[in-house]
Amino acid sequence: MVIEPKPAGGQPLNATVGNRLKLSAQLVLEGGTSVALDQHVTWGSSDPSILRVERRSDGSASGWLTPIRPGTAGITITYPPVSGAPPPYRSERSLGDAITVIVAPDR
Repeated sequence: MVIEPKPAGGQPLNATVGNRLKLSAQLVLEGGTSVALDQHVTWGSSDPSILRVERRSDGSASGWLTPIRPGTAGITITYPPVSGAPPPYRSERSLGDAITVIVAPDR
């Protein structure tokens, strides 16, 4: 399970206040095929006052992020989801990923 896009070498992802950012949760299957599971993971922000995870009308997370103010926040995904409909792929253990996002002021 990985968050895409993921900067090389563990570097943080850069964003700007007011410019929405689309991330994708990718489940990598045997053989290397990947499947987008954006609505089937639990998305989290370490600081929603800096970076907010947007919700769909049904309450599920979408993978869209809104940078609110300058700062640094972590984004996490967890599969299977903590709540909601059963996931489309069975997993014997919890899978997840995390990235750091640095939000710069709007220029």
